Amino acid sequence: MNAQTFFCIYCGKQFERNGTAMPKYCLYCGKELVIPGRDIPADDPPAENVAQKESEPLDAGGFVRFDRGETAPLQSNADFVSSDHVRIFTGWLPEGFSGSAKYEPRYETPEFPMLLWGYAQNGSGASMFCRREKVYYINKLTPEGAGVFRPFDRYLDENAAAILGTNAIRLLKRVPAFPESEQKLYETLMQRKQQIESQSQGNLAQCIVQGEYGAEGGKLYEAAIGGKKQYLLLYTVMLADEFGVFSPLLIQSQQRTNQLLQSMQFRGRMPFMQMPVQQTMPVIDTDPNTPFGFHRTDGLTSNSITWLIPVFAGYQTDTVPDKAALRDFFRFLNSLKTAPETEQQIGQLREQLMMQRMMDEQQAANIMGQMIQDQQRSFDRRSEIMRDLNEHRDTVFQQRLAADNAAFDRRSRLQHESIMGVNTYTRTDGTTVEADIRYDRVFQREHDPSLLAGAPNTAEIPFGWTELDRLK
Repeated sequence: MNAQTFFCIYCGKQFERNGTAMPKYCLYCGKELVIPGRDIPADDPPAENVAQKESEPLDAGGFVRFDRGETAPLQSNADFVSSDHVRIFTGWLPEGFSGSAKYEPRYETPEFPMLLWGYAQNGSGASMFCRREKVYYINKLTPEGAGVFRPFDRYLDENAAAILGTNAIRLLKRVPAFPESEQKLYETLMQRKQQIESQSQGNLAQCIVQGEYGAEGGKLYEAAIGGKKQYLLLYTVMLADEFGVFSPLLIQSQQRTNQLLQSMQFRGRMPFMQMPVQQTMPVIDTDPNTPFGFHRTDGLTSNSITWLIPVFAGYQTDTVPDKAALRDFFRFLNSLKTAPETEQQIGQLREQLMMQRMMDEQQAANIMGQMIQDQQRSFDRRSEIMRDLNEHRDTVFQQRLAADNAAFDRRSRLQHESIMGVNTYTRTDGTTVEADIRYDRVFQREHDPSLLAGAPNTAEIPFGWTELDRLK
């Protein structure tokens, strides 16, 4: 049977199942999966009943589902202009609503250098908003980066409490994304993963994606504020990548330095033992069972999360919204388009910031390359010093060993001479010969080295004879 790959929008995990049966719940977090082609669960209201109740208040619990065409954008009928008269969006507004906008430059995020807000409200107290393209770059290796990322439900719940001004909020309904949108989200995450890993630079830097997260959908909340009910629908799309970078060259250089230091300590005790050289790369934590954002950082020189929130939008009212009101909210949301003049300004700013980032990254790469080269030269110098030091140690050891052997041989010879009553002499060819101690001097015949003669101290050296040296 062919294995099918499924993707959970809540925990971001992927898993495979064999067979034709569709899994209903995620194997990791247990939440209901949204899979293209699956029928609506039996505990949801049938589509025809929902259609009949479009103008009625929504019941607590369950889901609000729309057909694909229901929330399609309508023809633009409004401009969304900032307080300084800059047109930010064009889009559609329901009757009775008026729109406005604002923008916030974000020079620290070159890909999305401007945060855009669109607003709408009517005379009955209902309001809508949409924020576009917010991104966080989270450094997990710093204390400030710990706990910054928020998964889908927690992100919406915390924002709902902040907007409503109370933690006493109650979830009424969920608004799931369309299956086609879920599939597109999954494909986008796969593309982001490939893009990150393609930035690897051989032995200089390796990029490894440890985890991915994607979610899309909405939640309708209820809260009692000052004795009055408030209702808030929040909708968001989010994508996140957890990845790390390490340098094989830098790791190998550090390993060689550590091995050299160990070898220095070891050779001081055992001069002839050679330390084994092991070049091993770190094992990076990519366990799919680890919750997103909590993978270990072992072996990584950097560890980051890129958390992108392309859309964050809300609809707030003091009466229970019916399906028609929520449908108009999604039509408003889907109709918003960035105005051409704002798009041009964003493009120019993005180009400038990206150019600056490229220069900074190139400078960082040059610094890292220079650092690795300096480390390599330093390692080579230390290695050369260690080789000279080890050769000197070996020479001294050999000399000491030779001296110890010579002293032992001399003691053995002197003991032997005293027992046997002989003295030892060196022949002209380097060999030794023993002679009785009654001879003070020993001569060797020049033309017949085998012929030796002993004589007292007063003897003259005869012609054709060579006197031998006595070993002391």
